[in-house]
Amino acid sequence: MKNQLKEKENLFCVKKTIIIIVSVIFAIAAIFVYERNFSGRRKSNDFQWDVYSIKGEPWWESPECVKIADEITECQKPDGGWTKDIHNTVPGPWDNSTIDNYATWGQIRFLAKCYCATGNTVFRESCRRGIAFLLGMQYENGGWPQIVGTTDYHAHITFNDNAMTGVMETLKLVSERSEKDGFSWVDDDLARQSAEAFDRGLKCILRCQIKVDEKLTAWCQQYNEVTLEPTGGRTFEPPSICTKESVGIVLLLKSIRDPSPEVENSIRAAEEWFDKVKIEGCRFEWVGGDRKVVKGDPDDLLWARLYRLDGLTPLFSDRDGKIYDDVSEISKERRTGYDWYGTWPLQLYLYKSEDDYYNKQ
Repeated sequence: MKNQLKEKENLFCVKKTIIIIVSVIFAIAAIFVYERNFSGRRKSNDFQWDVYSIKGEPWWESPECVKIADEITECQKPDGGWTKDIHNTVPGPWDNSTIDNYATWGQIRFLAKCYCATGNTVFRESCRRGIAFLLGMQYENGGWPQIVGTTDYHAHITFNDNAMTGVMETLKLVSERSEKDGFSWVDDDLARQSAEAFDRGLKCILRCQIKVDEKLTAWCQQYNEVTLEPTGGRTFEPPSICTKESVGIVLLLKSIRDPSPEVENSIRAAEEWFDKVKIEGCRFEWVGGDRKVVKGDPDDLLWARLYRLDGLTPLFSDRDGKIYDDVSEISKERRTGYDWYGTWPLQLYLYKSEDDYYNKQ
């Protein structure tokens, strides 16, 4: 099976390159819509760092960028973080600072770039406060909650939607004083604290990797903040092994220079698990206003997003919390409103080592 994957690897890389090009085109188009909405008190509630991360260097000193940075600093919470919807007060836990959907670490990344382009110290100090907030919200066991100061699933250690990995990648750049990412101004103390926080987070990640029959597999979306046991999030997100978020974790691990044998073993085990649970010759597509698994080309690969904790069986769930074996059994609202299948592990073919990761950034 591994030989088969190697033979197809070049084709996967070509397909992945095409996907990346198309994604960039759509992201560029989205920039214009997003920025107009952001400056006009946008209706959607997420700060899309990925939209801005592809901007060229000249843009970061533009009036447009400065206007957005001004709004970001104005909307910063007293604790140093940001909410998902920074322009509106929302009742309940979502009015607290969060790391969900690019929040807080996305604003930090934006402000760092804008400060280095403009020299505006207001942006630097806002960025510094945001970093201090991330350092302060980390649990002693190394994890980060989805939302600060809350209970229920929001307090769990959260990999869902790459929340914790986004934080750790940001702190890694801070600790390295990454010049191209706008962190060259970071002092020794802040760099040291960020490095220590990253190391604690790494230990948490390694502890959380799920074993099935004593063999490492991948990770759950969320973990109990005390016991580190896999736990559920929203009602349709039961405890499970998740491919999408696990790919984000593996990419983070691959970015570590001179990884320890434990990190290398973790990466290898996760990639072996991705290989084991892949679905060949299928696609998850829109068909007549619905989403269905359809027959594809023989070399198409697909993964379910969630697998039972036995490590082999895909699972699907609905807002009532019931678990199903087939995506066709859940409601159309959930079937079309969640990424139940995807090709996320294909990203891993682009990065064979930490050097390859850095060369392709």
